[in-house]
Amino acid sequence: MRGSVASAVLIALACAANADARPPKAARPRPEPAAPAYVPSPIAIGRVRIDVRGAKMLVTTDLTIPEAREPLSDMDVHVAYGSPGTPLAFDAHVMPTPAGYQVAPVDSSGQMLAHEWAPRAPSWSVVQVGRPLMGGQTVHLTADALSAAQERTGRATLRIREVYALPAVLSDDSREVVVRLASSGGKPLALGLIEFASDVAAPRVEARTCGLDGEGASLFVAGARSGRDAVAPPLADRGEHDDLCVRFGAKVSASN
Repeated sequence: MRGSVASAVLIALACAANADARPPKAARPRPEPAAPAYVPSPIAIGRVRIDVRGAKMLVTTDLTIPEAREPLSDMDVHVAYGSPGTPLAFDAHVMPTPAGYQVAPVDSSGQMLAHEWAPRAPSWSVVQVGRPLMGGQTVHLTADALSAAQERTGRATLRIREVYALPAVLSDDSREVVVRLASSGGKPLALGLIEFASDVAAPRVEARTCGLDGEGASLFVAGARSGRDAVAPPLADRGEHDDLCVRFGAKVSASN
């Protein structure tokens, strides 16, 4: 079922031809809003999921937002583009996190959120997915939308979806995608789960944090064959601006 859901999402997003996923020819100046006085915490990366379907892939980043203890304000989340480059399509939704779940199920739907191109993360953004100086989409999470999503269980999931063309094959017959990870207030957000699904068999899948200081330990990937030394994502150390590098194919590294 999840495979069919992912295929439907890919088709819908790719056909949308979302021009907002690409830098505009001329950007209108936007009044600088005040930073929110209160932000529910701790926000976490509940799940990063990669769905490979044909010549495209869907990268989904789910941020989990805990119950608000004080009145909410509108919040901005900046999402820097990953690799390979500018996505073919981009969207963002906020939805309830059901009782008993850490993050909303893959096939959940929610309220679509407005977003716009920005050459860097606005100074008032509360979460930065990727490095703040990288271009991407700034998602506008309104207080009303978040309150509605949290009404049932007190918790919400902010779902960010990007469609990319499948990366080129490397010399070892593998492919690699770089997923931006989120931080807030100068600290990396905890990463809960990494999932991988494909309509073509991928004998090996390897995920590691990667950044200016090199690569981290191999991370466990749900739905894929991981190495015996793979570490559960919540237990892995990473820097504020580290990314998630995922390689998949017949071979992924000499260490495995």
